[in-house]
Amino acid sequence: MSELRLNCWRCWPTCQSGTWGAPKIQFTTQTYNIAKNTRNLRLGVHAYCSWTYLNGSPFGGFQQVYSDQNNVWYVSNYAWGNYESGGTISVTCLNLPGAGA
Repeated sequence: MSELRLNCWRCWPTCQSGTWGAPKIQFTTQTYNIAKNTRNLRLGVHAYCSWTYLNGSPFGGFQQVYSDQNNVWYVSNYAWGNYESGGTISVTCLNLPGAGA
């Protein structure tokens, strides 16, 4: 059986005693409950935000999660025409070092 050997100076991200290692990424998440008739609510600085629960969204309405060029995130949940927005909906945001809060 052949043996594969790697020179540690060629290993990435790091190689110690012939084993591969990778830096640990520390992150946290925050979840926000968004009520009806919310427009452009500022959630703060985060690496990324997304809907995680759209309770009542089949009723229609307008739901939006967006950010500006500074990673400041905003959310809206309101009626659209004759379509009422859903009840409380949730947005979860990811926080990474150097890429948000």
